Amino acid sequence: MSAITDSARGQDCQLRLPGVCNGNPETTVWAHSNSAEHGKGGALKAFDQNGCYACYACHMVYDRQYPRPAGLSLLDVLHLFLHAMQRSQKILVRRGLWDGVSDVPRSKKRPAKSRKIPVTGRSALQRMARVD
Repeated sequence: MSAITDSARGQDCQLRLPGVCNGNPETTVWAHSNSAEHGKGGALKAFDQNGCYACYACHMVYDRQYPRPAGLSLLDVLHLFLHAMQRSQKILVRRGLWDGVSDVPRSKKRPAKSRKIPVTGRSALQRMARVD
């Protein structure tokens, strides 16, 4: 976990989805953006600064794990998320967790190990043919 994600403990929900928000700071987590323009892709989460403080209930609706209440469209949720992200980013800057400009660096990935088995000695075909 990063300092940004750790900072969510005890924070007020900034997403505040109407009819969803539980208003309980004990359930607040850092909700990463689900947008590719914020660094999301494949199995990668968005850059840490591209997210917002969200209570458990709001986070579940934003991530589409809980259904939206009647009258709250997906476009409404995305619009409210962007506003929540702006408010949360101001909090990050004020708390000294982000400079307001740079991307938070990702940890360097190790190169993948080759899954190929090194060839040593004679192949099975050579052994069967008894080639010396």
